[in-house]
Amino acid sequence: MDSEDSELALLEARWRRSGERADLLAWLRARHEAGGLEAERVELAAALGHGVAREARAAVDLPELESDLRDWVIGLERWGIEPCVRAALVAVRFLTDADPDQACRRAAAIGALETLLACPCDEHEKAARVAWTDDAAWAAEVPWSEFAAEVAWNARWKVHSEDEVREAIRRDLLAWALDAPVRPWDASGTWGEGRTPSPEE
Repeated sequence: MDSEDSELALLEARWRRSGERADLLAWLRARHEAGGLEAERVELAAALGHGVAREARAAVDLPELESDLRDWVIGLERWGIEPCVRAALVAVRFLTDADPDQACRRAAAIGALETLLACPCDEHEKAARVAWTDDAAWAAEVPWSEFAAEVAWNARWKVHSEDEVREAIRRDLLAWALDAPVRPWDASGTWGEGRTPSPEE
């Protein structure tokens, strides 16, 4: 392990031990400077409301994500296909739980999305699109952002909560973007005065 890696490991260990905002900020900045954390991912986390990511990207004008769930998901397209695919994957799990009659088809579609995330090649992208519909021509033309927005909107109707679907997507994207677990106080970016995280968090 070289000195840069060992410094990153120490910063990560310090943050995981303390749970302190300053320690997380130091770790994120060091990872970014070392090339291990893309600025776009930190920007996405900041746009999703992560307080420390906002602090890390303070010099950047952050885009505002829309309040309507469909528009909010479509807005993820700014950061590429992967956040949109991840949003669809989170949202479809609400549908699987709420609609067991479609479980087999949805399980195949979930598998196709997971394969695409593991290997983002043209072949797997086509397979993931086709897994969702019998109309391959239509599937080939729909942007992932619109597809994810449609899945999220359907999930909203199943669970009767736009906020629940948005928050599930948001937490998943935060964990992915920062490559770190999202603790309850990370998502909103707020800490209580002198708050110490419990071990299970």
